[in-house]
Amino acid sequence: MKNITERQLQIMEHLAEFKYLTSAQVMALLGVKTLPHVNILLNKLSDGRGALTRFKDFGFYPGYGRLPRIHFLTPKGADFLAENLDIEHEKIKVPKERMPMFQRDYFHRVSTIDFNIGLRNLCLKKGFEKQFFDYYFDQTGSQRNSTAKAKNALSVGDFQIIPDGIGKITNGETESLFLFEQHNGTDAKRAVKQIFNHITALGEGAVNEKYNYPKGVRVFYVFERESCARSVANELKKYPNIEPYKEFFLFSTNDLMSNNFNTWYTFSGEARSFI
Repeated sequence: MKNITERQLQIMEHLAEFKYLTSAQVMALLGVKTLPHVNILLNKLSDGRGALTRFKDFGFYPGYGRLPRIHFLTPKGADFLAENLDIEHEKIKVPKERMPMFQRDYFHRVSTIDFNIGLRNLCLKKGFEKQFFDYYFDQTGSQRNSTAKAKNALSVGDFQIIPDGIGKITNGETESLFLFEQHNGTDAKRAVKQIFNHITALGEGAVNEKYNYPKGVRVFYVFERESCARSVANELKKYPNIEPYKEFFLFSTNDLMSNNFNTWYTFSGEARSFI
């Protein structure tokens, strides 16, 4: 068994919570300023036959350059945490496939994880507990026997939606269940259509039924581009019949979220807080 330092143990705990992390995300979570040192720690964890972590190199992406590696726990790493830290296996996010492939989804997936990291930091700051945050790429069942399906799948009438994230936080007295969507690119029409599907889901109580949750559920939208967020907000203002849902859809952008995770806006422009 490898000799695990405290820093390496912290890295493994973060991977258990967030599933996939770039070196830069690990560095921010550890609160250190030297990326080469983080890479040395990660390389030691992924070295050899008994590797506790692995990484995926996605190579070059047109117009961007070389994509940062994605690190994740191996099944042995998950077993190590379960046996030595008493973490329940069910709470450890470990990929079902040995070498995940998601180059076309790379930026969207990293941004979704950035949201989860921001949520974790806000909860720590405000004294909340993040009970769970499930990704659109988390699955239940098994791929081997064809029973795998998206953990976030919600049945809405004759169709299905899969939010990018579904999470719940609590301060010990009250709980808050919410949905999350990361919208990359400039296709405002696609976002508006998705929002109307979410309105249908909220109206039919699809989320409440699946999670046995009796209160209203908010949907947090993060846009890669501020111009797209403005276009979506302006389009939604044309539909007075959705005014009752205004408080349930809160917008931010990647840049705004990274600077102030707790500040969000209705599509009418009023500021709201996450907590």
